[in-house]
Amino acid sequence: MKIVKKAYMNDGTLIRIEDWSSNYTIFNKNDTIAAYPVAKKDSGRYFGPKKGETFRVDFKFPNGYETELAFNKLVKGIKTLNDYKKYNRNTFYNDYF
Repeated sequence: MKIVKKAYMNDGTLIRIEDWSSNYTIFNKNDTIAAYPVAKKDSGRYFGPKKGETFRVDFKFPNGYETELAFNKLVKGIKTLNDYKKYNRNTFYNDYF
């Protein structure tokens, strides 16, 4: 995995574009945004995020171009992580950011 770009959203959430294409053939080049938000509520499960803790969530986009557009909108505050829930690979985490 290669980190292509990283930045912080207006709320302080670290986000980065990741390239997993050299590790896994199911990934396109630069098609993933990983974010590290703070959980807004407790999952109530052993393995889920706890309120106030930082956790990792990743979004897989159709291609690098769409990833770059989303990344820039997140950094500029035009969009939030909630706007990209449909790209979240693990929808379990959608309720915590």
